[in-house]
Amino acid sequence: MPDNSKTIVILLEKYNIEYWTEGKNVSPGSTNIQCPFCDDHSNHCGIFYNDLGYHCWRCDTSGSFDYLLARVTGQDMVKIKEEISDLGFSFEVDTETQIQDLWREGESQPEPKQEAPNGPLALPPYFDLITMNMNFPLLDWYLNLRGYTRDVSIQYGCGVCTVGPWMNRMIIPVMFKGELVSYQGADLTRRAQVKYKTALGEINNYLYRWDMIDWFKGYIVLMEGILDAWRFGDNALCTFGTHLTDRQKNLIIGSNVRKVIMAWDGDAFFHSMEQAEELNTFVPEVSVVCFPTEHDPDSYGKVYGIDALRNLVLES
Repeated sequence: MPDNSKTIVILLEKYNIEYWTEGKNVSPGSTNIQCPFCDDHSNHCGIFYNDLGYHCWRCDTSGSFDYLLARVTGQDMVKIKEEISDLGFSFEVDTETQIQDLWREGESQPEPKQEAPNGPLALPPYFDLITMNMNFPLLDWYLNLRGYTRDVSIQYGCGVCTVGPWMNRMIIPVMFKGELVSYQGADLTRRAQVKYKTALGEINNYLYRWDMIDWFKGYIVLMEGILDAWRFGDNALCTFGTHLTDRQKNLIIGSNVRKVIMAWDGDAFFHSMEQAEELNTFVPEVSVVCFPTEHDPDSYGKVYGIDALRNLVLES
């Protein structure tokens, strides 16, 4: 079987596209580039060796490598397909048809919305709430690797799925005003193509941990990911990426909070400044935290400690 990893690298180098084969955001079995479909300031778009598909975990866009390459280079799809074919690429057994069916012109088809009989969003099938007595070594391995214990996952009402489409994922509910509005499934194996699988819905119209904010403190901290917000705790909110939707902005403005601290990843600093300028029209004080490029709040707190993280954020 031809080596698809070489196919990917050959074509990326031909078109002078920067790529990463290891390091931050790169899963086993993939090569990453900067996503052309969103405001990606890093390398969140993974191209996978086994099926020559791609997925951006920031904007959740998926598709085929030929479509991605055509989009980045501006080349005709027919030409790109021919170039890939000439290199002798191969799909994993029984995968080519699946990709053709699911990834038309690079757009993934949504999964059926999971609803309870009366309509509200329901947690995925085979969801088991995490308890201290649960026997699930893979969960403990994942949490320990990220510097957490089960206590945190229990605090946030997380569960795991041992079978089904969300198998071997930690399910993190997203609550808003006491109701389940979405959830994410973190890959516990660290080998899945999609690190964070998101339930169908408008997750970006909410701010994770909204129900846990102490508004009397007068400030909130905006962070990109759920685990960033876990690490910081306090008045941290997760924005699910580096773009504030109109709904998220309205929630922030409508809260009448006096200060907003933007603590997105280090590679999103300049984009944070742009978003801060927009918010500053409506919020009395908006500040931006400058993390080192190689760090996000979660990794910074893990390496330097929670006190150092909070000092850096709150003194910004």
